[in-house]
Amino acid sequence: MIADPQGALFASLHAPHGDPNDTDPTVQGDWIWNALLTSTPSASAGFYQKLFGYQVEAAPAPDTNQRYILESQSVARATVNPLPPRLPPNARARWLSFVQVDSVGSAAEKAVQLGGRVLVEPHLDHQNSMIAVLADPAGAAFGVMELHDTGLTGDAK
Repeated sequence: MIADPQGALFASLHAPHGDPNDTDPTVQGDWIWNALLTSTPSASAGFYQKLFGYQVEAAPAPDTNQRYILESQSVARATVNPLPPRLPPNARARWLSFVQVDSVGSAAEKAVQLGGRVLVEPHLDHQNSMIAVLADPAGAAFGVMELHDTGLTGDAK
């Protein structure tokens, strides 16, 4: 486990059988996206660029609020985003991983039925995909996403 300069924890790994092919279709239940929430998006994007060799692109207009896309091999791998306003400005940076679902609303309802919570209600995100942020019964946060923009597929490597 590694912590970046803003305190976001992550792990680096080498899969013995290699990474999934970027052109493989994703299905319900696949981990499909990662987003870093940080008080210093530009500095954080630069850290991952230097550490892993990601190309850093500013998020497309009109979404220019210090959001960046991390790319490798011409495939978007993750976004770097400002901390949400509801968090205190000194909150530790964190990675949030997303699971592909067929229905964000249904996944949110099922999470509650199973003892979890909805932290962020279902809504359209910056890339016009439906997302929600949920927590499992122990409080671990994760996102669910109905992926509509195939340009954002790919695992963070």
